[in-house]
Amino acid sequence: MPTIDRRKLWICAFADPAGGPRAGRSNYGLSRAAIVVIGQDDLERVFILEAFIQRIPPDKLIDRILDTQQKWNPAVFGIDASGPQLEFAQMVQKVAREQAVKIPLRFVAQRQEKTFSIETTIQPLASSGRLFRPHENDCRALKDETTSFPDGMYRDGLDALANAIKLLPAILPAYLRQMNREQLRRYLDRTGMPKDQIAERLSQVE
Repeated sequence: MPTIDRRKLWICAFADPAGGPRAGRSNYGLSRAAIVVIGQDDLERVFILEAFIQRIPPDKLIDRILDTQQKWNPAVFGIDASGPQLEFAQMVQKVAREQAVKIPLRFVAQRQEKTFSIETTIQPLASSGRLFRPHENDCRALKDETTSFPDGMYRDGLDALANAIKLLPAILPAYLRQMNREQLRRYLDRTGMPKDQIAERLSQVE
């Protein structure tokens, strides 16, 4: 992964407490909790800063979420609040308040199936060369999920990564806003960005 200055990154995180109605195979007791932290620079490169993926009791997971907040201080900390996950998200909010931990929680009600979300969010970013991960020893579980996708047993970390990416700001960096519409369209097309997202970005250029 390229050398990066953490101070120049827009950082966000996402927590998936495991299971839920969209988990597919993981409904059969195979799901794991996941917390993924990412940062985006002015070149719209996305860096995976931390990927925690394992089975863990709810109280320990809450501790891990609060520790992650204090370590990385993300601008947004998304958490799955779909169906039965809402109760856990509310518990995180309650414990953070009791412990006086300021955490910018954003409850996210999932509506997309995991495989579709991963394919349409992570793969275009990776194929355009704008997604970077740390050394595999620091994110082995996530690397294993990536290697075995879509046929592997686990995809909880990839799902958390996809949801973290969706939290990134859509505002264009200054150097891109200086391009005219046609220059910007060609640039974004070369990055592999989907056409609907290209249209959204073009709308930000006068």
